[in-house]
Amino acid sequence: QLPGAAGKEESVALAFDLSYGRLAETDGAAARAFRWLAAFAAAPVEAGRLAAVLAWGEQNKVSRFLKLKALEKLGEFPGGWEAKATQIKAAEETLRRLRRAALLQAAPPPLGAVDGTAWYGLHSLLRDYAAAQLDAAGEATAAQRAHGGAHLAYARAYRAADPVAYDALERARADVLLALDRAYAAQAWAQVRQFVWALILDGVNGYLPVRGYWGELRKRLEQGVAAARAEGDKWQLTAFIHNLAIAAHNTGEIDLAGRLYEEGLVIRRELGDRELIAQSLHELGRLAQATGEMETARQRYAESLAIKRELGDRAGIASTLHQLGMLAQDTGEMETARQRYAESLAIKRELGNRAGIASTLHQLGNIAYLTGEMETARQRYAESLAIERELGNRAGIATTLGQLANLEDDEGNEAEAERLYREAIEIGRQIGDVAGMSIDLFNLGLLLEKQARLDEALPLLQQAVDVAERLRMPVAAGRRAALERVQQKLAGR
Repeated sequence: QLPGAAGKEESVALAFDLSYGRLAETDGAAARAFRWLAAFAAAPVEAGRLAAVLAWGEQNKVSRFLKLKALEKLGEFPGGWEAKATQIKAAEETLRRLRRAALLQAAPPPLGAVDGTAWYGLHSLLRDYAAAQLDAAGEATAAQRAHGGAHLAYARAYRAADPVAYDALERARADVLLALDRAYAAQAWAQVRQFVWALILDGVNGYLPVRGYWGELRKRLEQGVAAARAEGDKWQLTAFIHNLAIAAHNTGEIDLAGRLYEEGLVIRRELGDRELIAQSLHELGRLAQATGEMETARQRYAESLAIKRELGDRAGIASTLHQLGMLAQDTGEMETARQRYAESLAIKRELGNRAGIASTLHQLGNIAYLTGEMETARQRYAESLAIERELGNRAGIATTLGQLANLEDDEGNEAEAERLYREAIEIGRQIGDVAGMSIDLFNLGLLLEKQARLDEALPLLQQAVDVAERLRMPVAAGRRAALERVQQKLAGR
């Protein structure tokens, strides 16, 4: 307890005042940086982004952040967002000085961190203290706007379908999402749209979908829909609705996905955009296929593919050929499936679509597995998994791990199969991929049943059945039969 303080709480406050007061007297820039750290998320921060935020404030870039034309300012830092090297060096020294003053502490690096970069964090009590000092200085609005402007520029600079870009967004995820939430609360609709597009890219190859942040993806797309509705922009609205439908589909909300796809298709027909119409037809086919309506799926894919061929949309053609391969596979037409996948893969290689290549290699592995070509299957899965790990595609990693587990099980390596199933299930839980996770739950349940570990198998099979019935999956009846078989074995003990 410090002299003059009534208790521990007052002692802590007095210690903060003494440390901050000395700093304010000797280094006003460091004191300002400490205050402005309160505008950041409660996550580790490094010198580069602190310098960028401070530079936005110093150069008065923030006065128009909440106006539509703010994006014209994004190119003024080298690389679209970075501060100058001298500013970054000054920020590094400032962070070190704050730590020496016990106003900041070293923090473990976040996921995607670059080796050799120092990361820092504020204790929760010091964060509250910094926020109070920020308010007292009348700088809260300026700091938040500078934070938003710098992180919007950052997100736009790293919106590529590339592992390096994904890692960069991973490092700053908490602050980018905080800036987006502030823009949304301020009804800065243009900024909201720019943030969301930076995070999702085309809805498939962007940071949030590739890294499997399904719940976050859903929330951000809902913000995008609200922004587009508020602005009355039908082009933006249908794009966000379409991607929100995909997110709902991938997280098992089939009825919602169907309504959103249909709503988006109506708007696209009104706009007369054939490329967008083809996208909607493709996704409606995928939804029909997932619920066992194979002829409806075939019809939707055919309509979509015809438009894409007419428009020369090579990426779209590859996507629909891939789905036609899956449809043929689901209906037992293995050679047709193999041919469609090969056509899709050739186009994806031509376009350099790494995520698409991984997905189609995986499906070619499935065809080899189903036709008894185990070594070919293992090779295709290994190729797919290498790309998925390179991209950080957690959903793809989980899917391929599950298939490798099937291979190990078939070859009698039950311990390794169980390990792979459990790894895939854990990833599925983390990213909210209920449909994919249910496949691994079911297969692990069957493995445990084979080993007479019935008490362990039962809850896994029950979860797999619950998901299949909720999603109206064609495999639901088969899963229920397996569950009832295990229940009967347990009852007969």
